[in-house]
Amino acid sequence: MKRILSLLSLMAALQTIAQPYTVKNGKTRHRFAQLEVGVTQYFAPKAGESQTLENGAVKNIQYGNKSTTAIFIGGTHFWGHADFALTIPIASIGDGMKYGVDLQAKYYPWRIEKNKLRPYVGISMNPFSYQQNDGPKVSKTYFPLMAGFNFMKGNNQFELGAVFNYKRDFNYAISRTQLGIAKIQPFIIGATYKYTLETTGSAEKEWRNGVTAKRTKELAAKGKLNSFSLAVGPTSAFRLKSSNYLKTKYAFAGEHNYKTTIELGAGYYWHKPDVQANIAYRTFKSTINAYGYHQNAKRTAITLEAYKFLFDFHGFVPFIGPSLSYESLTVNEKDGNNATATNTYKGIQPGITFGWDIRPNRIQSFLLRTNLRWQPNLNVTMNNGSKNALDQLEFNFIQLVIFPGRMKNK
Repeated sequence: MKRILSLLSLMAALQTIAQPYTVKNGKTRHRFAQLEVGVTQYFAPKAGESQTLENGAVKNIQYGNKSTTAIFIGGTHFWGHADFALTIPIASIGDGMKYGVDLQAKYYPWRIEKNKLRPYVGISMNPFSYQQNDGPKVSKTYFPLMAGFNFMKGNNQFELGAVFNYKRDFNYAISRTQLGIAKIQPFIIGATYKYTLETTGSAEKEWRNGVTAKRTKELAAKGKLNSFSLAVGPTSAFRLKSSNYLKTKYAFAGEHNYKTTIELGAGYYWHKPDVQANIAYRTFKSTINAYGYHQNAKRTAITLEAYKFLFDFHGFVPFIGPSLSYESLTVNEKDGNNATATNTYKGIQPGITFGWDIRPNRIQSFLLRTNLRWQPNLNVTMNNGSKNALDQLEFNFIQLVIFPGRMKNK
């Protein structure tokens, strides 16, 4: 968490005088997107229901209120009409369902403007986990709907809204052999404070008067826009499929839920073909505990990737490309008093990387990047010969990318 806070501080240090898109002729590439950092407070009245066994009889459980505090990292896009963000929980009070890193997409029919109340609607990719007593920690990902209002004062945004879980029920193992029914709460209330950071507005004047185009042409001719790159940012991983091994042998144990981690990257960018090569390093961990069964899963990945930027829509520049990843997978498990068993996989796996840059011009020494990665068929063969699937979709949102070679360009 300290590393995440350090990253946010570094981004804040890049802040220039904010230049909103609402000025005359403000619908420009330099105002297409703004970075946001802040905090979200969630409140769930009655944080779910479940069942338990007492003396062989099934008993219903109703949880009380729950409050969760999360770091907010996001960005407005399309000149205040859209907001893409994630929230990273850091503290919670109360029992019941526990929420993980939440990915959000919101649409504002009337764009966000200062001193104006703006409604929004949206959808969330919302993972949550639940555990009672010594039972399994069940991990699920639902897609609730969102709605609320935004008010902006200066560079400060305030939002109040609600999340609606239209899907509520899931199975929960109340013993090794018996399933119960659990329910998440239908509504969650959320209040968010966001500070808006305009990191590219200062470059707009030179873009308008032609200085940027002239410098781009001169520097490109000398090869000075080709540069090594360094990248850092928080990244999450979401399970893509269930493990046949766990379903057939330990169905009561649930599935893995991976913790948010830090991704480090280094690479090289070629200006003329608009191509980036990159090496990305990250480690994901997860633990399962249920009724005396214990399993740890760890994935360390070093991925070599190359991607081509496809087009430039007002500084929104998507990319896609292939990758080869060195994967080190380790699964440790222990069932009761049995000896601990360790199973591993090490090898090269192909994959795909895609995402987008917020790139107002092609001479900046830093930019913000969002990337997603998929390395299919990540499996560890267990002692009984069956596969323990560890497939993931990685999502690295608001990654800071620096081009050291461009810093000396005048």
